[in-house]
Amino acid sequence: MAFTHPHDRGTGCSPFFLCGHPRICIWWSCLPNPPPHVAQHATNRASAIDGRTTRYPGYTVSQQKRKRVEEIFGWVKTVGLLRKVKLRGVRRVGWLFTFAAAAYNLVRIRNLVARTS
Repeated sequence: MAFTHPHDRGTGCSPFFLCGHPRICIWWSCLPNPPPHVAQHATNRASAIDGRTTRYPGYTVSQQKRKRVEEIFGWVKTVGLLRKVKLRGVRRVGWLFTFAAAAYNLVRIRNLVARTS
């Protein structure tokens, strides 16, 4: 199984790859040189992600998974009331996130059933 670095968007710049992320790169240091799966800058900016990384099919799959995860968090922030949380405390905010994720799953199941019918 191929492994990649789980870095966020906007980190596809050269200084990031020189210094690395202290919490993630130490954890992933046991793996033999895993490639990062960050998004490539497709605009006029220079990107540290070149053809050596994007040529692998795992990079395409990673970008598809990234889009799916970003859709979920976008929905939770806009519809699930997590853009501006009105609750205080880790337990209450955790409950709100779990509730919003469960609501997202119900909406997704409804849409999948409607599509197959």
